[in-house]
Amino acid sequence: MKYTLFLILLFVILSRCIGIPNFSNTPEISLNNLFKINKFNADQKANLDSINFAINYQDGDGDLGMDTGEKDKAPFTGEYAFNFITTGYRKVNGRYQVFKNNEKFKYNYPKLNPQGKKTPLKGTIHLGFWLAKPDAGTEYKAGDTLRFDVYIYDRSLNKSNTITTNEIVLSK
Repeated sequence: MKYTLFLILLFVILSRCIGIPNFSNTPEISLNNLFKINKFNADQKANLDSINFAINYQDGDGDLGMDTGEKDKAPFTGEYAFNFITTGYRKVNGRYQVFKNNEKFKYNYPKLNPQGKKTPLKGTIHLGFWLAKPDAGTEYKAGDTLRFDVYIYDRSLNKSNTITTNEIVLSK
């Protein structure tokens, strides 16, 4: 009898621990990693830095990402045409300065819940982009130290928290 009661109690405790997560329907993000890879870019015929983000996310209803072809179609227009937004900063005399005109790097990550079922999601978004060749009309130069602020939108146009990355040094 004691053994049966113990097993029932253990089952109840474990089932509550393994239950469905209770995340907010507004996405929450955190930095997993930021790194650069310097390699040859055939389009620009030069070795360039590729900036690569790994961003952890969690979302209560799982409405994250955008299908190809949805960009610039309601409701994904204007400010919401992109769902992964970064603001770049360059370190000058020990202080970070936002890229001129508060320029943002805007990208889209794909739908993370293609079935569209409302369910909590948790995972990591991996996204990378090439930086233009330093010194070729850019405000950053080889050897500069950069960092980024990042936020995402979900399909309901909820904006996540904003995170700040670690710094990276551009290749010389």
